[in-house]
Amino acid sequence: MNKNKRILFVTQESVVHPVQGDIINSGDFVYFTAGASFFYKQNVQYLSEHEVRIHLYKNANYVKDNFDIVITMHSDLFRESYYDWLTDVTELYSRFKVPIYVLGVCLNTLEVNYEVNFSERLNIAVKKFVSLILNSGGDLTLRGSFTQYYLEKLGFKNLFVSGCPSLFMRGENAVISTKRVDKDSFNPCFNANAAQNIPSRFYEEYPKSKYVDQDYYLDFMYEPWKLTEDRLKKIRPIVRKLYLQDRLIGDKNYAMWIKKIQKEEVNFFYGRKLHGNIVGLQYNIPCFIVPIDTRVREVCDFYSIPNIFNTDFNEEKDDLYELYKSLDFSEFNSKYKQSYKAFEDYLEKHGIPNNLGDSTDYFSLLNSFDYYDFENDERVITAKKRAISIIEKINSEE
Repeated sequence: MNKNKRILFVTQESVVHPVQGDIINSGDFVYFTAGASFFYKQNVQYLSEHEVRIHLYKNANYVKDNFDIVITMHSDLFRESYYDWLTDVTELYSRFKVPIYVLGVCLNTLEVNYEVNFSERLNIAVKKFVSLILNSGGDLTLRGSFTQYYLEKLGFKNLFVSGCPSLFMRGENAVISTKRVDKDSFNPCFNANAAQNIPSRFYEEYPKSKYVDQDYYLDFMYEPWKLTEDRLKKIRPIVRKLYLQDRLIGDKNYAMWIKKIQKEEVNFFYGRKLHGNIVGLQYNIPCFIVPIDTRVREVCDFYSIPNIFNTDFNEEKDDLYELYKSLDFSEFNSKYKQSYKAFEDYLEKHGIPNNLGDSTDYFSLLNSFDYYDFENDERVITAKKRAISIIEKINSEE
């Protein structure tokens, strides 16, 4: 393996920088931060798609002249509503002229059932994208068997199913323990977005619990001046209530988000989002997922993550703490070790320099940055007070 290989790590538009960055969706910064951790000790440069376009505008051979390979990470790129984005990145990648590796890509039908319902135009676009990657001398890894099945139907055989590589951030020995806290110490963290409800009784039963909303938490935390009365009225009442109770958590970068989870002593994750739960698994904290689509479900199936489809839990009436106590991660622990070793072998086979599993130094690097203290910014404090007064007014009128 050529350890001096020059790597260009390309992030999506929503990620300004995978280490220090300003990221819109919390799921994005979990898996892009993980990807950055695999290569940060190598000869690597991190650029967003937009930054690469600027370089290519100035020099059509910029990528070829300066890098040996391109690595990027995608989630549900194969999705009907992402057709324009898929065709756009296909055109961009066609200008690289070096091997391209796409890690952890998948499809998303926006349904939980394993049935492909894509239009022919999307199938053609997917074929064009996958062919481009393979013909570049690079490769793709897939998040699950459903994506593998779909691509086999399109004629692509022997593609490697890696699961979501973000799980591998914590190294080979990430194990979910059988040890559980007592009920008085039970402190769950819920995750969803504006379209996905968590049963409100959970918040009442566990008043110390926290919530991460991937649609709105950045506005609540850092840009509350955007929270006009019209916008706040559209936000679910339970989210507004949790905001008043100071129970929303999240952050503009991975390291500070993790610090808040640790500060709040979260010991269980529950919800609809994939990476809102994976962030717990990265820190050996058990989780339970209620998949909302095939993107989430196939990752649960690949790793045997406890979820609504492989248990008989009824979230409308069953006790959450009893679920937490009963969860068995033995199969997950076994599959994790197997898939970690397989991903490690995959990188070696393709000659991709990496520092997979070397997370201790990486987290020290993350923690060393001088992050801006948004919480004590006077503009944020003033805008939060205004948002709180608007919420109280809305609540009094409802």
